[in-house]
Amino acid sequence: MSPTLLKRLAVVLAILIATWFLLRNVRQTGADGAEALVLPALSPATVDQMVLVRALDSLDLVRSGTEWTVNGNPASQPAIGAFLAAATDSTFISELVAQSEASHQRMGVDSATGHRLTFRSGGATLLDLWQGNRGPELDGFYFRRVGDPKVYLVRGQFAELSGQPADEWRDRQLARITPATLGAVQVARGKATYQLSRTGKGWTLSGGRAADSTKVARYLALFGDLRAAGFPGATDLPGIRFDPAERTVTLTDTAGQTLLALRLDSTETGYWAQTRASPAVYRLETRVTESITPAESTLVAR
Repeated sequence: MSPTLLKRLAVVLAILIATWFLLRNVRQTGADGAEALVLPALSPATVDQMVLVRALDSLDLVRSGTEWTVNGNPASQPAIGAFLAAATDSTFISELVAQSEASHQRMGVDSATGHRLTFRSGGATLLDLWQGNRGPELDGFYFRRVGDPKVYLVRGQFAELSGQPADEWRDRQLARITPATLGAVQVARGKATYQLSRTGKGWTLSGGRAADSTKVARYLALFGDLRAAGFPGATDLPGIRFDPAERTVTLTDTAGQTLLALRLDSTETGYWAQTRASPAVYRLETRVTESITPAESTLVAR
């Protein structure tokens, strides 16, 4: 092969590579073009309601002050913040893929098969979208504005997080208690009950027996960030019984005020838990329940 032909082939190859990079860049930066889906700035401070109507579950997320609820249950503030931020962050990439209503049913963005996402502030609608099927090769989702025939393929965290199941929006934290604030812990395991009490710089158990300080420190640290593994399904709720509870654990501060009152009901795979401050029910793993309601003998100083 002559040097001239090699040079020509090299030029052609360079042109092809440059064209590929150009097309790839145009595709990835589609959100900056006129044919991209541009969303308004959304934040937990400006949005006070998000309604996600979906086939399997519908979510009503409502903000009161700075706190959010999802379908009446405490919501995960970080999950909501991440979702709203994703509407305008660097992972949001969109491109126009259809402009005809004839494509809506095929892409799942029609009113019969689509999922509707509505964002409101003070009763006014900020954004109203239909979310449809996944895109080619399961990459992204199809979206269109309500009332607009144009369909966009959207990639990034906003598209992925919008399809989260209801449980992922809920707050799983049961307790966040600093051990230094605790004055006593009462534990009931069936008919066996005992109390762990702070006395000066140490801790004692029922009857005045000394508690092992190292074991107590490890035990109390569990309540610094106690989280549930999940939540019951609708079919689980009728079988959950907390009266009487199989186990209970109650934490009070040094002034005797209740910080946490938790009651537990066993299942085949773990325990259901409920605080006396809320009707919400949580699922705890057996090992976690055993850790927060230990037998009294495990805390005795030896």
